[in-house]
Amino acid sequence: MDGTKLLNYIENSFLSPILSIDDLTDISYNGSKLFYMTNSYGRTVCDIPFEKKEIKDFIRQIANLSEKLFSFSNPILDVAVSQYRINAVHDSIARYIDEETITFSIRIIKDTLLAKDNPYMNISPLIELFKVLLINKISIVIGGETGSGKSELQKLIISLLEVNNRVIIIDNCLELNNAQKHFPLDTTIWLSSDLVNRLSTSKLINVALRNNPDWLIVAEAKQNEIYDIVNSVSTGHPLITTIHSFDALNINEKMASLLIAQNKNITFENALEFINHHFQIFIHVKTIFIESSGVIRYIDSIVLNENGEKIEIFSNNLKQLKYSKIPSNFLKKLTNYKQFKDFYKYFVKEDKNEK
Repeated sequence: MDGTKLLNYIENSFLSPILSIDDLTDISYNGSKLFYMTNSYGRTVCDIPFEKKEIKDFIRQIANLSEKLFSFSNPILDVAVSQYRINAVHDSIARYIDEETITFSIRIIKDTLLAKDNPYMNISPLIELFKVLLINKISIVIGGETGSGKSELQKLIISLLEVNNRVIIIDNCLELNNAQKHFPLDTTIWLSSDLVNRLSTSKLINVALRNNPDWLIVAEAKQNEIYDIVNSVSTGHPLITTIHSFDALNINEKMASLLIAQNKNITFENALEFINHHFQIFIHVKTIFIESSGVIRYIDSIVLNENGEKIEIFSNNLKQLKYSKIPSNFLKKLTNYKQFKDFYKYFVKEDKNEK
């Protein structure tokens, strides 16, 4: 793939007027109308004039420049170049009412840590909580819907790792690639792709474990690689990943469901027990549009999973931040947390006998 030619083609296309918008996050075409989304105004109908043939030519040229098939027999196109992630669906399966049409979406990925400038994610007691978890090599799973800020929070947490950590990132869509300058010095990023030498995420996870990482980062946990994700944690390699979910309390059950879908020989009860034993921190993020504030992406819940007993240690309904003390059994697993004053204040029950 000639990335330079592809990037120049996209940025000089009919979309160029909206690509220059500072807080642009997404562009989409549903077969009839073009839309774009910004953090300031949410989703908006685009008034750029275009012909449907122009849309088809645009996507086909992206496929050609990326050297990927896009046809009746290969109707899904996934391309990542620089800060753009493009997904298109061929008119052999896409429809607008009864008309055959191409549809597409483009995600714009920033090279900055957006979550660091987001007061709904960069919350001092939570930052110190994350630092304590990282120091103690506690794996973290971040859940939420598409566009809720999972990857942005993942980037922020990775940036909190101590500089001498060896980090291997496995990414199937280059969501984390542009932020590499904010990560520890010894950070390696691999792009997984079934189209390139069958280098699936699962295979790269197994390769990563032979490279002795302090942390393994998997951009997104999906069905085909969930077994290897769980296995990597069980072998002592802590991990940070994301997953699609509707709340923090049910992330462990979603992971168990993916695990049994991949391996029919495992019962749901056994899968859930395995997940509960190896994953203890689940974070859930949400997004909401408020006309006076724009798009708000926020951490709405953090759940501590102690062998199946789920305790919500943080919640946020955008009106109140609520913290709960971490049970002593889990605290016993943690070291060096007393240096973090906000963590201690909000998450540790005071012991009056302690000097």
